[in-house]
Amino acid sequence: NNGGDGLVAARHLVMFGYDCTVVYPKRSKHSHFINLIQQCEDVGIPIFDSMPSLLENEYQVIVDAIFGFSFKGQPREPFASALQDIIHTQQNDNNKRGVTVIAVDVPSGWNVDDGDVANMGFMPHVLVS
Repeated sequence: NNGGDGLVAARHLVMFGYDCTVVYPKRSKHSHFINLIQQCEDVGIPIFDSMPSLLENEYQVIVDAIFGFSFKGQPREPFASALQDIIHTQQNDNNKRGVTVIAVDVPSGWNVDDGDVANMGFMPHVLVS
């Protein structure tokens, strides 16, 4: 339920005065997620289907709430591209502003017991659980 955690976090951050954008590449048909998206839209959070370009120029923080503890295997599309965009932004040598990446529970794409078994090179700055 990391995606739900990310949606709730975005809504709370907006309530505390932060600007947020949500990237939700594959929308769930479950009413719980439909309601969470509606709550985000109700407070003016833009919801994108894909990662915005030039992440390092537009955002100071990226919250990774894609996959959680139960993730197994390799990330598949459309999530693999989103993770690659986050990794690229984080590793971009021209990233002078220092975008901070925060992961919820476990970095997306990692096996909770064995770490980055897919060798994606994703290493968030902060882990929140």
